[in-house]
Amino acid sequence: MAEFDWLKSSKFKEKINNRVKSNAGKYAISDVRQQLKDFLVKAGRLSFVFLIVTLLGTTNSYSQFNKDFKDITHEDVIEALQFAGIDIFKFSVNSFNKNYDFYVFVDEFTQAGGLKRVDTLLAHETKFRQYSDDKSFVTKHINYFRFLTKVLNNTYDTIYLYVSTSHVSTWKELHITKEFSRKHYWVRFSQQETEVNKTIPLLFYGSEWDDIIDGKKVTRFCSMNELKPELADPTIKLIPHYFIISYRFQERQ
Repeated sequence: MAEFDWLKSSKFKEKINNRVKSNAGKYAISDVRQQLKDFLVKAGRLSFVFLIVTLLGTTNSYSQFNKDFKDITHEDVIEALQFAGIDIFKFSVNSFNKNYDFYVFVDEFTQAGGLKRVDTLLAHETKFRQYSDDKSFVTKHINYFRFLTKVLNNTYDTIYLYVSTSHVSTWKELHITKEFSRKHYWVRFSQQETEVNKTIPLLFYGSEWDDIIDGKKVTRFCSMNELKPELADPTIKLIPHYFIISYRFQERQ
């Protein structure tokens, strides 16, 4: 698979790192690289081109793709993901040798009214069985969560969210009312150790807001590259609308 060596190259890693720094830590570096590699190896370059066309949401009957797709580079892939409004996040969690219930939640807040609603995205047990190379089943426990998100045509009334872990996944649409339907930004929470019976935040998704600076109306979104779980960043009080995605390992009854 020498033709895919560019996915492991230092130049590719540097490109991803630069993109991360310029986008407030949105991309999970190893996850982007591995997912693209896995897709290319399994599906081949032709399917890869169809992926790019699909991500861009192309429906124009006059649209064409480059049949000489051997010239597509990793820079093209990164730019296509960004242009398509797609973000990718992956979080490692402690893998316990004991079975727990786990939950992934999304909480919606407004600055004026506080907590608006709570939705459960995933609910399952941490243990699962996997077919091994020696044709037997082995018991494992989840050790990561992955999130793929997408907005269409730079509109923010609906956010498409795909949540997955080792053995289960789901789709969810996050609907934003017209009052708060404007550009939102993803910010990761600082990584925490997994604790049983404790809700741990992973992602913050907050809206921009209008401000007056030097007598001129401007649009703002200010935050750190990572947020503390206690939301101590003072700019949080200026964000009119936001979601928080969290997970929880719970003792089984």
